[in-house]
Amino acid sequence: MSLSLRSTSGGQALSGRRSPNQIDPVPDLTYALSNFGAILTDDERKKLQAQKTGLNDADAAFKFTLKLDELDPVQRGRVTATRLCSLLQTVQSFGQVVETYVSSNPEIAALIWGTVKLTFMVLINFTSYFQRFTDLLSGFDHLIPHFVAYEKLFPKSEQLKKSICNFHLAVITCCKEIVLLTRLPWHEKLRAALTMSFEAKIRPFLDNIRAAASKAKDEVDLAKAQQDQINHVEQQKNERSILQRTLESKRLIRKMKNNSEGQARLQKWQSLLKKLSSFKHESAYRNARSKRHKGTAQWVFDTQQFQDWHHTDSSNILNIAGKIGSGKTVLTANIIDHLMRHKTKQQSVSFFFVRFDDIHSQSSEVIIRSLACQTLARASVDDTLLELMERSDALMFDSESLLDVLSHQIALLDDYFLVIDGLDECNMTNRRSILKFLTLLKQKCLKGRIKAIISARDSVTNQVHIFFPSFSRVIVGSDETNRDLTLFAHEILAEKQRGDWSVGDPKLIDTILHSIGLGGEGMFLWVYLTIEDITTRRTDEDVRQALSDIPRNLPDTFDRVLQRIESKGNTEVVCSVFMWTAAACYPLALEQLSEVLNIKVNQLNSQASGRVNGIQHLPAWCESLIQVEEGSQTVHFSHHSIRAYLLGPMKKAIPAFNLEFEACDDFIGDICLTYLHFSDFQTALSDRLYEKPVTLEHVPLGVIENTFESLGANSYGRSIITRFAKMPFGKPQSIPLSRSLQMDELNISADSAATDHFPFAQGMVFVAEDRRQCLIRALDKLGVAHARYRDIGLDSKL
Repeated sequence: MSLSLRSTSGGQALSGRRSPNQIDPVPDLTYALSNFGAILTDDERKKLQAQKTGLNDADAAFKFTLKLDELDPVQRGRVTATRLCSLLQTVQSFGQVVETYVSSNPEIAALIWGTVKLTFMVLINFTSYFQRFTDLLSGFDHLIPHFVAYEKLFPKSEQLKKSICNFHLAVITCCKEIVLLTRLPWHEKLRAALTMSFEAKIRPFLDNIRAAASKAKDEVDLAKAQQDQINHVEQQKNERSILQRTLESKRLIRKMKNNSEGQARLQKWQSLLKKLSSFKHESAYRNARSKRHKGTAQWVFDTQQFQDWHHTDSSNILNIAGKIGSGKTVLTANIIDHLMRHKTKQQSVSFFFVRFDDIHSQSSEVIIRSLACQTLARASVDDTLLELMERSDALMFDSESLLDVLSHQIALLDDYFLVIDGLDECNMTNRRSILKFLTLLKQKCLKGRIKAIISARDSVTNQVHIFFPSFSRVIVGSDETNRDLTLFAHEILAEKQRGDWSVGDPKLIDTILHSIGLGGEGMFLWVYLTIEDITTRRTDEDVRQALSDIPRNLPDTFDRVLQRIESKGNTEVVCSVFMWTAAACYPLALEQLSEVLNIKVNQLNSQASGRVNGIQHLPAWCESLIQVEEGSQTVHFSHHSIRAYLLGPMKKAIPAFNLEFEACDDFIGDICLTYLHFSDFQTALSDRLYEKPVTLEHVPLGVIENTFESLGANSYGRSIITRFAKMPFGKPQSIPLSRSLQMDELNISADSAATDHFPFAQGMVFVAEDRRQCLIRALDKLGVAHARYRDIGLDSKL
């Protein structure tokens, strides 16, 4: 049967001829897949069949982006395929749900997965199109889910089925449009480029994919809640009617019971994993991958230390050491890529990147639990493993119980690869806890090899040696690193030349590379910022003048950057950005920063006209000292040395940038309190008693949990205090308690348009005993380490 092709525009969904009353979305999906297949060549159809595998492989998205990088015909420049990871993971997760739902055609989910992969394999051969497409990808990180945990738990929701199929319909439609654009003859591509850019044509399709993914995510959450309620009702009904089923087949009863138990086990396991860790460990990894240039960070695989670590028949430790700015994080990310690319089914890889601007990531408990969760998420669940996890859960996942769980799983593997980057960002106590845990795990695992990599500055090496007397060490900053620096400098200059910068004398490029090679103390950050400074010069004479007095250390280089910021009139807004980024406990999203940058202390309400316009240009305003992370769209310093410099005692070339942490902290606290008192929210922060009394037996646990959340207490202490809190307090007594302030009471519903108007307020939930504690919790949720208000001055501010 031949299928006629119909053009689509603006991301409109494809549909076949069918009754308007038909609501089943699967025929539309099948029709779209057939339409896509019709535009392929015979060779591409064969490749499509080969790409249908791997849908249920947890690492499939990472592995495919690695393959794309290898297929890229341009073997230079930044690694760009990693930007596809969030989109691929979203497609994969929804695809696993489709695999459950569409039982009439089990191939459909694999065909969707293969379609997406084939499309990118076609697009990678058109370098400019591929780069422009990846530039459009953002906002998929927060869509990757909660719904992974529920993907096979509720195959009865028609709305969920429809929304997920619609998501894939939008994806396939976009894939078809991409392939058709690559098929245009060169003269039509030229004409199309003059009338509408590739980005303009593809953006509506991507917008449709984002909207459909968001809708499906909402339906997943709703379906989970509905299924939980249905399960509860059916359980009660079954308990009443079980004795009436004597005429039914025992086999049928046994089968129903087994199905119910299997679903309950899977649901229980997913619930335990979510309780174990919800930290988004992949974000920092993707960010590090995106900074690598092709051809760099390869030398480590040829070193004897790495070879011995990787191939030896015993557990061991490899320490990646180097000074600030030497490229340890990018090197570590490439090692993870290498391990992912070559790992077998009997090997597992877990990793964690400690971030200097996220205090949550610096906790030993968060790190250990995240590493454990990554390994267990890929495990085959048996009765023993489930029992060990339930026991660990009862003990608040303390170290001893986690060791039991992990050692049981590692015994089933040949190798367990564990990678921690940035251990020096943790304080001494947390570093000691992590290294001690690794030591105990190594001792406990009699089967399965544990191979750990610890990447950190030189100062941590002695502490590693205390716990692991015999470990291998790779020093970043050797001759191999210098070759990477030269290649990195060459690629950065090439990127600039492909943009709007050029030189009149071609030999000047060699002069620039030679000058950069003379100094910089082996730091990638210095190379990047120096080239950024040089390429702001528009004449050959100005370039030579800049080369004659290149600053050879980071502080002097930072000073020159600040001077450029001032010369462009951006001092005020950039200084405010630095203050927020330096003092916030957690990175703010770009849209949140846009909302708060121009709020003044004691301002009465929000003022839309006061918001910063063009906030997407923030990195340019900050001359690359600030970066916006792809995917999450959160704002960070490009390197922790920038924060240290700005908050350090050294006098800056521009006095406005002489920042002190306490002053930044106080400033943010004032703005937070001003924000919380905006008249827009309609609900004041005032003491009001519950009409319904709260019983004393329910109070201690909530107070303790909030306290431990803010203090970051360890599992052992949490377990003891929680058990104490659960002890009976005698007869419940009614006591007055200030009202819990929820987001819906601020008239900011997560489903309303108001969240777009007040992005800074998203996620704030305050539960406290009195007004003072309510505001302290508010400051915690907003990411402010506001010691002054906590200790002495809060009441005077009210």
